[in-house]
Amino acid sequence: MKKLKEEIDKLKKIAIDLISEEDHLNAIEYHKRIIGLSKILNDKFTEAIFLNNLAIANKKIGNLNEALDIYNNMIKISEGLKNKKNELLTIAYCGAGEILSLKGAFNEAYHYYNKSLERSKNTKGFGLKARIYNNIGLLYLDKGEIEKGKVWLKDAYTLLEENNLTDTPIGRVIKENIDKAETFINSP
Repeated sequence: MKKLKEEIDKLKKIAIDLISEEDHLNAIEYHKRIIGLSKILNDKFTEAIFLNNLAIANKKIGNLNEALDIYNNMIKISEGLKNKKNELLTIAYCGAGEILSLKGAFNEAYHYYNKSLERSKNTKGFGLKARIYNNIGLLYLDKGEIEKGKVWLKDAYTLLEENNLTDTPIGRVIKENIDKAETFINSP
C-alpha cells in the first residue's frame, strides 16, 4: 500500500513536468498509470483529479470525444464522493461543457454549465466560478450572441476583481476574452 502511494507521488511529479513542457502524449500515459494505481488503492479522489488532467491533455491534442468520455467518467466517480462541497464534480461538469461547446453542441454544453453553476454555489472557489462564467460567455460568443457573451465575461471579471484575482492566469484569459468580444462588437 505504502509503495503504491510512493509510486503515485513519483508519477505525479513526472506528469506535472510533462504537462508544463506541453508533452501531452507522454503526460497522458503517466496519468493513465496514476489512475490505474489509484483504482488499486480505491482512492477515488486521486482518480478523479487525474481523470481531469487526462481529459485536459486529450483536449489539448484534439481528442475531444475521448476527453468527453473521461469527463463523464469523472462525473460518475465524483458523484460518489461524500463531500457536499465537492469541487471535483463542479470541475467535471464545467470540463464536459467546455468539450461540448468546442464540438458545437451548445445546448448540451449549456446544460453542463448550468449543473456546474448550481454546484459552484456550494464552493468558495471564485476562480472556478469565474471559469464557468467565462465558458458560458465564450459559448454565447461562439453562437454569435455577442452581447450575452460579453455580459457573462464581464461578470466573470467582476467576480475576480471583487476577490483580488484579476492578476491570475484565469483573470488574464477573461480579460483577453472581453477584448475579443469588444472586437466582435466593433467590427463591421
